[in-house]
Amino acid sequence: MRLWVIILMCVLRLAMMRHYLQAYLNLAQKGVDQMKKEAGRIKRIAPLKPDTVVETQAQASVAQLSVALGGLRTVFSPLLFRGLFSFFSWWIAACLFSTSLFGLFYHQYLMAA
Repeated sequence: MRLWVIILMCVLRLAMMRHYLQAYLNLAQKGVDQMKKEAGRIKRIAPLKPDTVVETQAQASVAQLSVALGGLRTVFSPLLFRGLFSFFSWWIAACLFSTSLFGLFYHQYLMAA
């Protein structure tokens, strides 16, 4: 009986998949139509900045970013990565060993009962 319910649910899901996907496609079209309506209503609030001001701000941002990344280089040193690698490799080995022990216990004692 359960098998027939599972098969029926799979067939029902496949039959309804087209309508389900079409609903999402319709949402996208409605969103595009809404944006087209709003595009005519939006007015420019502030004038655009000249290119030289934008370039100067971009260069200042790049300089700040390079200073910040240079500071991170001292924090994330090879010594830190070596410590993290050894820590994670130890825990992975410990987890593999403990799960192997549980598997051996299960097959020797619980399967025999």
